[in-house]
Amino acid sequence: MPWKMEEKEDYNEMWLKMPGVGVKDINVYVKDNKLYIQESNDISPFRRMMIQPFDSIQLPSDCKKEDIVAKLGNGILYIYVPKASKPDLAYDIPVQNVSW
Repeated sequence: MPWKMEEKEDYNEMWLKMPGVGVKDINVYVKDNKLYIQESNDISPFRRMMIQPFDSIQLPSDCKKEDIVAKLGNGILYIYVPKASKPDLAYDIPVQNVSW
């Protein structure tokens, strides 16, 4: 498995080794509930051999896709996927006073 993942209480953290790659060399995006990492064509063949292969990963259904954060540092790409808050099982419905 090229990437590692650790589940936290509020988010999932994933990381992938990408030595020698800069922020401008990659594009991270979500499409059809999958996370993709696309490499630039400008990456040299030598560097490309050092990068762990990655196509896509299915995202959990309970994640906030719009709040995903990607950070690149020290040759590692970190991706934080926040979990959606759990739905309440019970709801209070306020009763309004009506004057007729």
